[in-house]
Amino acid sequence: MWLALLQAGLLASYGSAAAALFLVACVEPEGDGRLAEIANWLFDAPERLLRACVGARRGARCAAYLCDEPNPVLQLLYLLLVGGGYGLAVADMYPRVPCAALGPHHRPAALALVLFCLGTWAKACTAPP
Repeated sequence: MWLALLQAGLLASYGSAAAALFLVACVEPEGDGRLAEIANWLFDAPERLLRACVGARRGARCAAYLCDEPNPVLQLLYLLLVGGGYGLAVADMYPRVPCAALGPHHRPAALALVLFCLGTWAKACTAPP
């Protein structure tokens, strides 16, 4: 039961993230129309949320730190997402491998892929912009 709820929550999260990514990457915020309004609202949402939580002055400083300056927050978020995804795969998929659709080589292949992702992430974190 809890796994089905977790999977439904992850699906909703991924759908929301995909919609937000589409708005950020494919819609011109200075344009006219409903999608441009939604994109502008999405771009301004973090600062509005911080201003509502901690006040106008602190909210502006926090938004500048989180969105405009290098900081470890997004790096930790990425690490959480990759580690959580791999943890779910280990908990849910690994007991079922090998099976008719997946051979035993998929376990080390998944680990190698995660390690490769974390290695490129570490390289990107330490490289100059």
